[in-house]
Amino acid sequence: MENNVEAGERLFSALNKAFYNLTQFPNIGRLYPHLEPSIRGLLVEKYIIFYRITSTEVEIVYIVDGRKNLIVLFHKDD
Repeated sequence: MENNVEAGERLFSALNKAFYNLTQFPNIGRLYPHLEPSIRGLLVEKYIIFYRITSTEVEIVYIVDGRKNLIVLFHKDD
């Protein structure tokens, strides 16, 4: 059975690997046009890294549990 520390370390490592991959292959994530036209998302375990690609960087917008209501998250100010 995995303890919280081991789970946290595993998630931290997986996120760091995903961040590195985004710097090398920014188009790796899928588009989420129903949330926002320019937003992309990359699944890491049960989390989604939402990001935008600009002319100079990859901007991380959210890291959320993929089981959440994503439409509410992106349209909370509407």
